[in-house]
Amino acid sequence: MEDHDERLQNLEIKLVRIEDSLATLITLTRSLIDRIDHFEKSTNEKFDQVNIRLDGIDRRMDALELRMSALEKRMDAIELRMDALEKRMDALELRMDALEKRMDALELRMDALEQRIDALELRMDAIEKRMEAVEEELKEINVVTTYKGQFRNLQLIFGGSATDVI
Repeated sequence: MEDHDERLQNLEIKLVRIEDSLATLITLTRSLIDRIDHFEKSTNEKFDQVNIRLDGIDRRMDALELRMSALEKRMDAIELRMDALEKRMDALELRMDALEKRMDALELRMDALEQRIDALELRMDAIEKRMEAVEEELKEINVVTTYKGQFRNLQLIFGGSATDVI
């Protein structure tokens, strides 16, 4: 029996040790559960903060996408306006080329007119010189170049009055 008592005592010691170990494990488990709860709470708070930030980022991204879309539309409109302006510039350049050709043609015509004017001036100078020479000859032969003088000359030539001549 002693053996049995000793065994029982050993078992009781083991049981106390197991109970102590179990109490320690329970304490550790509770501590771990508390730490896990704290970690979970902290993690959830961090996730909530991250989600709030992500929501803010999502809103900003949405706003940026809207702005990008608006900018793309504006760029498309600007490109269309640039194309239209380039076409207008091309048309203006064609008109300028046509105007330059017309100006060149006008300059040629002006040069031709100036040459004609110069030629006419030379002819006028020659005619004036001939007229002066004729007037000198007429003065030398004593012919009056006024109308009254011409009537007198006609009277002298044909005889009679000036009214008869007319």
